[in-house]
Amino acid sequence: MPKKYKTIELGIFDKKPESKQVTNVYNNRIGNYIANKKQQIGWIKSVSFYIDAEGHPETPFRVRIYDLNKEKNCPGNDILNENLIVSAKESGWFTIDLTNYNIQIPIEGIFVIMEWINSGDKYFYEKEMPKKNENGETVKVYRKFYGQVIGSVLRQPEMITWGLTLGNDWIPYKQYYKGYINAMIRTEIAYPID
Repeated sequence: MPKKYKTIELGIFDKKPESKQVTNVYNNRIGNYIANKKQQIGWIKSVSFYIDAEGHPETPFRVRIYDLNKEKNCPGNDILNENLIVSAKESGWFTIDLTNYNIQIPIEGIFVIMEWINSGDKYFYEKEMPKKNENGETVKVYRKFYGQVIGSVLRQPEMITWGLTLGNDWIPYKQYYKGYINAMIRTEIAYPID
């Protein structure tokens, strides 16, 4: 870390979610592309995820940091070379200090990812959801989901959220009505002062 630096925050800063991202299997990954707006090497000080009150906010998850795969324009190589598993104590913004990992942000930016991991059956929960039956009537069904729920915001001007499910490739989140839906993830970057 340089002796003199300035810290800036990048990502989503909303105080409350407008929507939610859930999973029904572990090993799912979701995260955001964080552009390196200063276009210079910096150091990642922390990452933050908005954990919703639904589900089990205290479920352990793995933090992943990827560089950019320039050929496919999606998450590339893991640049956090340790198995970092964390757990929030409650819902809301949950910040993980990464200062001691000395991870540089490349000029091309990074992907900050949450990976759901199997921590036992106690982290499953049921959620009531509407579904149309064979007669076209809306009925209530219960589906099982796993772990914590990450908050998201709607009507974003650009797509920055990517997802990965077991056995599939990375996919960008599609455009929805009047914009994109993006996960509530942010990071603090320390840049050297000239």
